[in-house]
Parts: sequence; C-alpha cells; structure tokens
Amino acid sequence: GIVSFTTIIALVLGRRVGLKNRVLLSEDVGQDGMKGLLHITKKLTIYTFCVEIIGGIIYTIQLYPYIGDAALYTGIMQSISSFCNAGFIFFDNNLPYKMVGDVLFNINTIALIIIGGFGYLAAFDIWSHRKVRRFADLKLHTKLMLVGSTMLIALGAIVFLGVEWANPKTFGPLPVWDKVMAAVFQSVTPRTAGLATVDYGQLRPITLFVSIILMFIGAGPNSTGGGVKISTVMVAILASCTLFNNRSDVEVFGRRISMVTVLKANGIIFLSLLLVLLATCYLAWDEPFDFIRLLFEVTSAFGTVGLTTGITPDLSESSKWVLILVKIGRASCR
Repeated sequence: GIVSFTTIIALVLGRRVGLKNRVLLSEDVGQDGMKGLLHITKKLTIYTFCVEIIGGIIYTIQLYPYIGDAALYTGIMQSISSFCNAGFIFFDNNLPYKMVGDVLFNINTIALIIIGGFGYLAAFDIWSHRKVRRFADLKLHTKLMLVGSTMLIALGAIVFLGVEWANPKTFGPLPVWDKVMAAVFQSVTPRTAGLATVDYGQLRPITLFVSIILMFIGAGPNSTGGGVKISTVMVAILASCTLFNNRSDVEVFGRRISMVTVLKANGIIFLSLLLVLLATCYLAWDEPFDFIRLLFEVTSAFGTVGLTTGITPDLSESSKWVLILVKIGRASCR
C-alpha cells in the first residue's frame, strides 16, 4: 500500500513516524492496535521483495529461451505483477498458451499468486508456527484462509477439468497431465491475477460462470488481491449455517465471531453484488454481446482481475467508463 511504502521511505531517511501516520498504517496493513506496527511493516517489505526477486529469477530462467536477453527485465516485472495480482502480462499474450504444460512456469506463477493473495498477516502467522506445525495453534483468520483457499482451488480445478476436458478449443487437445495443470492454474488465476494459459473466450458458459464466482470472492484480506475476500465469504456462510441451525452465536474452530464482523461481511457482499449487477444491467442494455460475457467483464473489473473473454476492446466508451467506475466503487465497498 501507499501508506506502507511512504512509511518505509521515512524510516530509511531516518524520519519519525507520527501518531496520525501510524493510525493510517495500522489500517493499511490490517493490524489492530499499534504495538509492533513498524516492525510488521519492515517484515512486510522484506517479505515482498524476497518473494518477488525469487519469482523473478525463476521467470528469467524460464522465459530466456522464448524472448532472449529481454527475459531479465520481463521476468522481474512479471514476478511483481503475479505477486501483486495486478493482471498485467509483460510478454506476448499468446506465450502463456504455449506454456500451458510447462511445470516450472505453472508452479512459479501459481505460487506467486497464492502467496500474494493469501494475506501478509496470515502468512506471518503460519511462519511463526513453522516449528510447531499445529493447525489448532493458528489464528482464526489464518484457519479460515487456509480452509477457504484450499476449497476454492480444489473445487475450481474439479469444475474446470470436468467441464472443459473434451472442449476442442481449450483442454481437448492437451495431454492428461497438461489438462490437470491447466485446470489448477485456471482455478487460481481468477483470484485476481489475470494471467491465463487457455483462451477464456473459448470456455464453456458454465466454466465462465464458475470463474465469475471465483473472481467475485477474490483473495484474502491484507493481501495484494481484490474481490470481497475469502474470509468475508466464509463468515457469511458460517452466519447462514448458524441461522439454519437455530443457533444464537456464529462459531467456528471453537471461537465466536462477533455480530459486528458478521454484519460487516454481509454488508460488503450485498453492496458488491449490487454494484456488479447494476453495472452488468447497463452493459447488457448497451452492448450486443452475450450476458455471461458481460457479467464476466464487470466482475473482472470489480475484482481488478484483468481476465477477459476478448470483448473489452469492442465495448463502447460509456461501457468502458462504467467498468472504470466499478473498479473505483469496489474500493469504496471495502
């Protein structure tokens, strides 16, 4: 975040971080209170640079046979984009389609997307318990992120693999192992990464719809990803289960979730759905394309994903402005 970045610059220059800036910083990194705030910010910065540099080195090695000496610059930039879930591609858009079966490229990209979208605080919590290795010792937020992320990736991959297995324009011509890798990759990238190894314009409608759900949910809090956040959806699901079971408290893993958190989660989801649906209604009125493609474009804009079925350049100026406003509105909903 900008506040975190300016704080690091101030610390490097030896300047004092005032109370007002510390309050903004606590909101930026998602830390309750100010205890150890500057230490967390330093760890966050080191964590970010280390992951991006390692990913950049792997990308450079991987891309060199394809683009030669430009691989160093491109590899570093692509590593930053993947880790930050930015949705930008710094090489030929068709190149990932050729690398759909490349194990190193897939693993590196998937790892960068997941690490960036998992959330700093959850990652630090796992690292602090690396020697204990007990799930029960983790914080509630970390547990929700682990369970939610695993479920989304697994279910998404199963749907992609099952629906697109025989599609001659996507998974059909691929060997079995490449199909599995492509399914996992396509299950991860809608979390707001925007990098695809198959043409989304050729996917079946049901696959596009599942991708829309994944894009809407997005990544984790305090992460580089967008969407309404995995933990938000998990809280809403738990609240629904509590309602149907006629219980008074929302509980999970032996912990009670406050009513304020439940109301906030439902409010975020409601406002986000309203924003996406209103924008989609306008595009459906203004554009000649299939409704599912228009919904996909709007949700991709809402989650700042960067994925498209290929119709974005052909949208009218007013529709493009609507997509811009959706991106701005998404920040307001948060």
